[in-house]
Amino acid sequence: LALAALPIWFALPRFLGTLAGHPNFALIDGTRVAYGWIVAGAFCSAVSTLGYAVLHSRGKMLSSGLLPGLVPGVMVVLLAVMLPGSSAGNLGCALFLGYVAEMSVVVFAVVRLGGVRVVPAEMRGTGGKLSRQVYPMMLGMLMAGACPLIEQSFAVGLGAGAVSALGFASRVPAALGGLASSALSAAFLPVVAGQLGAGHVTAARRTFRLTVGTMFLLATIVALLLWTLSDSIVGLLFVGGKFRPEDAERVSLLQGILAFGIPGAMVAAIAGRVLIALSIRLMHLLVPLVTVGAIFGLNSVLVPLFSVEGIALANVVAASLAAAITVIGAEIYLRRVGPAPVNAATLS
Repeated sequence: LALAALPIWFALPRFLGTLAGHPNFALIDGTRVAYGWIVAGAFCSAVSTLGYAVLHSRGKMLSSGLLPGLVPGVMVVLLAVMLPGSSAGNLGCALFLGYVAEMSVVVFAVVRLGGVRVVPAEMRGTGGKLSRQVYPMMLGMLMAGACPLIEQSFAVGLGAGAVSALGFASRVPAALGGLASSALSAAFLPVVAGQLGAGHVTAARRTFRLTVGTMFLLATIVALLLWTLSDSIVGLLFVGGKFRPEDAERVSLLQGILAFGIPGAMVAAIAGRVLIALSIRLMHLLVPLVTVGAIFGLNSVLVPLFSVEGIALANVVAASLAAAITVIGAEIYLRRVGPAPVNAATLS
């Protein structure tokens, strides 16, 4: 994070000026201030992530599923009470303090667990195996992180309000899909890895298929509800101040479209944990590469036809495509697996 922060900090003004088509020094300075707070918050988030790994290993799924809610909760309180106004500095500061609150509670929860378990002898020596899998995952996540930048680049050319509308519309679907898929996949990984490690390959396949099918059905129901209630949700969360009725209508439609990306996100998260348990590294690079290509290609075709709604449609189609590839890959590798290739470190 520290190494990445320095070049981005100095490259950020040039990037913003190029993206906007003209230099706006107030915008650039405000964004740099917010970026400084965000980077500091990212350090806290990294500590929290390590803490969540310990909580998962002890079966504390409920706390790790609820504690991320501290970040937006603290932000809302601070912005409403202590940091009035909508400046970039205040928003960044509130986000940083939210991450600090989350980190503090996570560290406290980990300390209360007591000593860390000693790694059993049969699971030692897996560090190199895990490292070889981590690096492709990191590269894949870096590629996937370019997708929002591609979407915003297309939105910039669609006139005033397009970027903001897309950002507001993505918040609720991202929160629902992200928290649910993260919590579920974290609980799913040790179960399926334990079955594979014990040689119960048939049971692992059945667990994978049943979990994917059930979660896809439930996530589809959530997506339909979000599509149906999108107007009410936008009215409750965003309408007020400078958020006009026409803005609400635009955000509501985008939010409803983006809701159908939730099933794909949940299914991909579950299938991805199967690939982690089997130490399959190729898929960690293939899926993000296909996703980035799909995002760029679909936006190039759909944005001229549907304007900003085309960006939302491209997002959903790309997410569904990535989920399909991940599920098919997990199914193929599960058919080939024996007990030996299972990543033993995921059993703990």
